[in-house]
Amino acid sequence: MRKNFKNNNGFVALFTVLIAAVVLSMAIGIANISLKQIVLSASSTDANKSFYAADSGIECVLFHDLRGTTPNSFDANQAFFTIECGGVNIQVAQVTPGFFLEFQVPFDDDSACAYVNVEKDFTLNTTRVISRGMNATCGTTNARTTERAIEVTY
Repeated sequence: MRKNFKNNNGFVALFTVLIAAVVLSMAIGIANISLKQIVLSASSTDANKSFYAADSGIECVLFHDLRGTTPNSFDANQAFFTIECGGVNIQVAQVTPGFFLEFQVPFDDDSACAYVNVEKDFTLNTTRVISRGMNATCGTTNARTTERAIEVTY
């Protein structure tokens, strides 16, 4: 009596490698999607921080300008004067055609920066304030720096 044996040893090894490759490719795809979601979430946080820094710059200028007390008002004919916002003394420089200030906006984890330009038109009696907020400390840049700007005219 003769027995007929088929050699299936190679098929089991090939099937195991195929299943392992499918599981590995699925794991890499899920990890790639998760990484992109983490980066997107971090950029949203950075954008919010930049917006709040720009908003802080606007609020600081509006507070001091609408108060109208010299030398803290932006009507002052001084090359430099100091204002106070959020417990921070800020040096204001008179530049053409208005004023410029930059200051660190304190946050819980670290700080952000606001660059603010104030332009006064005394003939039309208008003021234009442009505040640019960044999610990094003043004077630093990196690949993940975001910037948001707010403009107010009154």
